[in-house]
Amino acid sequence: MSDIGQPLSWLGGKIGLLVEIATSVSPGGGIWDTSTWDPGGTGTWNLSGGFEYEDITEHVEKVQIRGGQERFDARFSTGSARVTVDNTTGLFTPNAGADPWSAPFRPGRVVRISVIPDLTDLATTVALFTGRIDSSNDRYTAQGADITTDLNLIGPLGTLSAYEPLALAVATGAETTDERIETALDRMSIPAGERSVQTGINNVVTSYLDQSVLEECQRAADAEGGAFFADGEGVYTFKARNWLTTDTRSTVIQGYIGFETPAGSPNAHIIGDPITSWELARVRNSIHYMRNGGTRQVETDSVSITTYGERTYDRLNLNNTTDAEVLALAVRALSVYKDSAVRIEEVTIAANDDPSNLDLNALFYDTQYGDLLSVNIRTLQGWEWSQNVHVIGVTHYITADDWTVTLTLDDSLT
Repeated sequence: MSDIGQPLSWLGGKIGLLVEIATSVSPGGGIWDTSTWDPGGTGTWNLSGGFEYEDITEHVEKVQIRGGQERFDARFSTGSARVTVDNTTGLFTPNAGADPWSAPFRPGRVVRISVIPDLTDLATTVALFTGRIDSSNDRYTAQGADITTDLNLIGPLGTLSAYEPLALAVATGAETTDERIETALDRMSIPAGERSVQTGINNVVTSYLDQSVLEECQRAADAEGGAFFADGEGVYTFKARNWLTTDTRSTVIQGYIGFETPAGSPNAHIIGDPITSWELARVRNSIHYMRNGGTRQVETDSVSITTYGERTYDRLNLNNTTDAEVLALAVRALSVYKDSAVRIEEVTIAANDDPSNLDLNALFYDTQYGDLLSVNIRTLQGWEWSQNVHVIGVTHYITADDWTVTLTLDDSLT
């Protein structure tokens, strides 16, 4: 048995981890009675699904979670996680015959990884990741004395990527970007409770939706200049173009990292392993955007070209309905990328010795995509510098003795 389910000692027992596996739709019923990929919409592919969850935390030895994007205007990854479990009893090997649950253990099962922020309130949890088992791999020591299994999980976007339905008999007609997201998710009967869709600014051309559901959603997000991802609960989330400049969590600082005494807040995490960059490769001063069937829109900055030479960036397959929308996207891209600047790309935060400070601890489990953080790089040589940044990626590494969170960042001017 693992002890990762016990209070994490480095937080003084204030935070607990909960790993659950979906075992049935209802007590005594199997979730595989109908096909998960039933195109008629009667299957239980959605992540709420009325599942009964079984707590498997006592078997867990290690958890790794990864998700996000490389740059603020890049597509989000599908997200992934790996849960390493003690499999000495054979619970996680189907052929071993040990099956205490009401449905057989197999790929496709839903796994939810959550945090219990306060162990005096076990009913309150915050989900870090919800996804499905993509594969599992048993690992044996000599003569099988110790057996562990890696449960490799894929995020909810992987579910959308796997389903590529037949083209519609009748095209959608032109739609706003948020309408296109809704239309695409309707093809998989995703429940309303598993969607969070902001109202878009731009429009997309008519389509027969002959690509995967994920591709259709990402094309709409590209046309919007927004974002499409799944949150820790597995909710499909669409953000409109200006979300990083209008959403409260993206405009009000949610946490401080690397400050000794940040102004107005005592909640400063110690910074670890910061990665900064000052890259010529990041400079884009000749932006060429075009929609399918449209006219190429070119935006340039003469000062940047004189300073760095002309550095072209092409994006020529957008699905917008007008050239004016494409031009607005090009103007924004130029404003963000025309200048070279030092950027804080990544920081790691780890065990903090203030177990009574629940607000400070929240940065570990409640940091969300788009959150605005203030990060300070302070050196032993006496000089320092700081920058406000947006979170665009989160990686967790959790064991019984340690928990590190690596945040991928982009500057707040995006």
